[in-house]
Amino acid sequence: MLKKLFSGFPNNSEPQFPKTIEGFGYKFNENGELRNIETNERFVFRVKPDDYHYNQGHYEALGEAIGEYVEDLLVSQFRLKRQEIPLNDEQPKSRIYVSEDYNENSTLLLLMQGSGVVRAGQWARQVIINDSLELGTMFPYIIKAQELGWGILIFNPNENFGDVIRDGEVDRRPIPGSETPQQHTLYVSAKAEKVLMVAHSFGGISTTALLDEKNEEFKSRVKVVAFTDSVHSAGMVPRHSQKWFKENTCNWIKSDRPFDTPIKEAYRYFGCKCFSAGHVKHEFTSGMAIESVFEFLKWGLEKGENNKTVNGDRGSGKFDADAASDNNELKSDDEEEAKKKKKDKKDNTETEDPMEEETEKKNDKKDNTETEDPMEEDAETKEKNKKDNTETEDPMEEDGDLSPTDKSLTISGNEVSNSIVDGGAAPESTAKQAEVSLTTESSSSSLLETNTNGEETKNHKNPEAPTKLQNENVNDITNEEDSNINSLMESSAVDLKEITKDDETPSSFKQSSSPQPPKPYNINSSNYNNFYNNPNNSSLKSVIVPPPYKADSAGKMILEPRFGGLLWNLTSRLCMMSCSLIAKFFLRFCTKSTTVYNKEPFVRVLMDPNRTRPILTVANHQSTVDDPLLWGSLPFCTTKSTRTVRWTLGAQEICFTSNFLSHFFALGQVVPTVRGAGIYQPAMNFALDKLNEKEGNWVHIFPEGKINQTSALIPFRWGVGRLMMEAKNPPIVVPLWHKGLEEIMPEDRDNPFVPILWQKVAIAFGEPIDLKDILAEFHEGKAEEVATRIKISDVIFGALNDLKKKAEALEAGKDIHHIPYY
Repeated sequence: MLKKLFSGFPNNSEPQFPKTIEGFGYKFNENGELRNIETNERFVFRVKPDDYHYNQGHYEALGEAIGEYVEDLLVSQFRLKRQEIPLNDEQPKSRIYVSEDYNENSTLLLLMQGSGVVRAGQWARQVIINDSLELGTMFPYIIKAQELGWGILIFNPNENFGDVIRDGEVDRRPIPGSETPQQHTLYVSAKAEKVLMVAHSFGGISTTALLDEKNEEFKSRVKVVAFTDSVHSAGMVPRHSQKWFKENTCNWIKSDRPFDTPIKEAYRYFGCKCFSAGHVKHEFTSGMAIESVFEFLKWGLEKGENNKTVNGDRGSGKFDADAASDNNELKSDDEEEAKKKKKDKKDNTETEDPMEEETEKKNDKKDNTETEDPMEEDAETKEKNKKDNTETEDPMEEDGDLSPTDKSLTISGNEVSNSIVDGGAAPESTAKQAEVSLTTESSSSSLLETNTNGEETKNHKNPEAPTKLQNENVNDITNEEDSNINSLMESSAVDLKEITKDDETPSSFKQSSSPQPPKPYNINSSNYNNFYNNPNNSSLKSVIVPPPYKADSAGKMILEPRFGGLLWNLTSRLCMMSCSLIAKFFLRFCTKSTTVYNKEPFVRVLMDPNRTRPILTVANHQSTVDDPLLWGSLPFCTTKSTRTVRWTLGAQEICFTSNFLSHFFALGQVVPTVRGAGIYQPAMNFALDKLNEKEGNWVHIFPEGKINQTSALIPFRWGVGRLMMEAKNPPIVVPLWHKGLEEIMPEDRDNPFVPILWQKVAIAFGEPIDLKDILAEFHEGKAEEVATRIKISDVIFGALNDLKKKAEALEAGKDIHHIPYY
């Protein structure tokens, strides 16, 4: 947030970094390991002690150099062709990489990486830096595909902006057809009759969305899809395609179980067959699972040729939806219905064969034995799982690795990650020649769409989190106040529907009796991992906190103004009132129009003197002026009390770089947060403390975690889940959607500090999001921490996305009554 608000000021102290790997003093040895040229040591993140900004910049600059190196090897070593898109010469360009025969080869393999900053040819930049090219890049996949004679196409979904030179000036603009990862994948369309897909991380969500949009076309041409550590859930799979999804997809998830071990318990969550990737870290899943992934791809190709399940090889039963598992959940509804009809028909038969009846009874007994509930655990296993889940890793990092922090999600010993690898079926050798066309219009359809994000977090119970006893009255507190909230919100002018529940997340996963974490490589993680990925680490508590905030003896962040508390509060109120007046002036006189929907119900709840529950608002993040202008739409009376003015998070490396800025933002109730430091950093603890105060404070967050000026929401960070789960008095969660501020402060221009006037602004307040059932399951011990955190984020994401659609309908003039701002 506010990342570029001060970018208009010159900063001569901004560090400058080399452009090549050798310039950083590193090189890749014959094993593909990044080593220091002089010492032959591994990469070290903390170049300068206690200077996170420099160390992070150094890491990202090295990552850019590695990206160039990897893309150069795609052309020079693997003989792939760099294809620019779009085809229009006057447009900014992105690029994909294709084999020379991609237009003629009958079998085409599509490779899609995750989200963030990973570029074409990479699975995980962190793994490339800390381990090897073999595990962190697509190189082994390319080699195997070339050995099998398949065509190759590598997507590049994370390059969304490009430079256009006009009149001697460089203008940075969104790339048409590649404004987002989803649009990029839609733009690059594959016309092969049979396609093999491998997509990592957030690509799973894109795959389910594309399956919904291109249903029949997708299912007829994509034969199999292999996921690695996917973030999708079974609830995202279109109902009409669940049977196809179950039969033609596999997910290799991070786990401490031996490689390729079936994890049948995970089916309920993912809706597909799941296997252990043989590694406990999300970033390594693509590299570790390659042998089994290609076995699956070849099985899918052969299945497509024979139009039946292959028998006689290792993959036949393994990948078959039903034969591969004893789990009754893998049986489709159609098969269950057929079995029922067969039984009914038999019951209606006048003459029954006693031998047949006896045989059927035996089979039924066998079926009942095979279909035991995989979700059941004995007390001893649960206790063991609880002890095993002791490490929490940074969930803030994307697949592109803004920092080399490892993030993973563990559910009772089985790690279920946030990323996806899809392995799609390839065309048969006798099929028609495959043809891939690059369309020239951004609206063109594609078989494949890849959203990309690779966040993950190992499960860990924060020692400061509320215990079950502390939360035994949570439901009573919530129910007692819900009637008051509903009465305050009942006069809402916009009819906003309740958010439907997400599919139930499995309450627990059984753990292998003898876990064998594979360690085929000597992984030497950077000091950054040890510094940030453990919430109990004393180093995390000693993160440098800028004044007037400070860390107490326990490492807890507190606000300690340089002058007395009363004078500070008065100064803070004056600061907030001034900002509110400026924002109101801008919205009234500097915009073409400003319309606010559904504001009054929210104001009534905010100003209610009898309210005891805190408020947590969540909004999309479109520009550096989102925060002040959003609250400029509220009545001026909301600025007169600390209780009715929001607390929010601001990037420490942007908003707290000087004594003046630190005090200015602190007076505006902004809390310094360190990007990449995770959900257990001091800033998150401070926000949680504010929610837990008796006054019923208001905390606002932008769960996307960064400015997003595209038309679609990007995946939420999981901090919102932690705030909800650990708040002693569950907050009232209200979504906000706004549109038009990205036109006032667009990111793709040379001077983003100067606002563009006379734009149209719309702001919509939603109704409170009901999370009582989800929280009750967690506090009663029926749901795991990380699974609950994901579920909360998904529900809030859905609510905000639903509000977005309603607000857009109002703006389009649909027949929905709304409340004007002025």
